Amino acid sequence: MKKNITNSIPYFNILYFFEIIYLMLMLNLIYDKLFSVINGLLLALLLSIHIIMLNLRKNISRKIQLFIMDIHAAFSIPFFLGIIINSHSRSYIDSVFILLRFIIFCFEIILIYILTDEEVIKLFNNKGTED
Repeated sequence: MKKNITNSIPYFNILYFFEIIYLMLMLNLIYDKLFSVINGLLLALLLSIHIIMLNLRKNISRKIQLFIMDIHAAFSIPFFLGIIINSHSRSYIDSVFILLRFIIFCFEIILIYILTDEEVIKLFNNKGTED
């Protein structure tokens, strides 16, 4: 069962591309378009390499994934609290990104628990050869 869940982790990471798009929108407001696009391309490239390495079950990618999820989950909690406290009207795209961030957050909490399990660590150390 856990092996099947670990097979789906690279597919989960595709949702982080939406976070990159959201970051690009925010950077475009603060800086200029060129800076936003360069950062978006760089982050998308790094995320693509990370997804490939997760699919190959590299242990360093499991650790990087835990770090990404830990930082993102910790960042999402004040984000959600800010939404609850500030109840102003939002655009449609803001609502979509809020919903996506909440879905990612829920899965991250579950995946942090799964990726720290001893059986899963062995799967990544053995590069997926264990059944």
